[in-house]
Amino acid sequence: MSDVSFRVEIWTTVRLFTTLDRMATPQTSNDVRWPVATGTGPVYDDPCAPPRVTTSTGSRPDGSRSPAGQPVTPGSPAPQPVTPGSPAPQPVTPGSPAPQPVTPGEALDRLLAGNRRFREGAPARGHHVHAARAHAAAQYPHALVVTCFDSRVIPEALFDADFGDMVVVRTGGHVLDRAALASVDLAVDAVGVPLVLVLGHSACAAVAYAIDGTDTGNGGGYLVEEIGTAVRATPPGPDRPERVMRAHVARTAGTLRRQPGVAAAVAAGRLAVVGARYDLDAGQVDLLH
Repeated sequence: MSDVSFRVEIWTTVRLFTTLDRMATPQTSNDVRWPVATGTGPVYDDPCAPPRVTTSTGSRPDGSRSPAGQPVTPGSPAPQPVTPGSPAPQPVTPGSPAPQPVTPGEALDRLLAGNRRFREGAPARGHHVHAARAHAAAQYPHALVVTCFDSRVIPEALFDADFGDMVVVRTGGHVLDRAALASVDLAVDAVGVPLVLVLGHSACAAVAYAIDGTDTGNGGGYLVEEIGTAVRATPPGPDRPERVMRAHVARTAGTLRRQPGVAAAVAAGRLAVVGARYDLDAGQVDLLH
């Protein structure tokens, strides 16, 4: 046997026994090894390998993140596991009675209360798989949020909503096309939501794009045409993007109120359509009257 082969055999044997020893020894909070995602299921890191270098964004190898996006060090504690005894939400079965109808005012109060919890850093929703399973059989959302596709505007998070609490339609600058309008009709007529909230936001790139395209004539397309109505109605000024956004929210809400199914539900008192603004910096949602 060559010297190289002998050293390889010794290393393989040591690695095998070290792995078996670690598999038989419970891990402690100071000895964490994160699962490596593979095509055949989770496999633990090689115990003989050096610690992995984590990304600067705080992402762990399994895709989770450390609190507040802080970098994850090899000694970072693992997230608390969900034990078999953890209480799960009561599942909604096909035979379960539907909850009591929610009025438009109650639905709006729920959204604003959720946003308050979000701003204060005390959300009540963890978006755990237990909640997803509990609402798999049926849904009773109390709101439809029509908003922008901006990656910083996540309605379920900023309203601290759980699975089954709301339905969402997202397009660039919450511009309404045939698919968006049909989705609104479906939410109102079939799903029966009592509230439609049109949500604009600060620093909207779609609004800035529409302003530039309308003023210079360099941009075009459906998005610029739709937001362009609000742009042309808003005089120039340092806060023009904010004013255009607000005007566009009002116009979108007005368009929805004129939809036949929406108009009938509003007239019957079972639906409200309101506009709102989300501040990216403060995390706050304010109603636009």
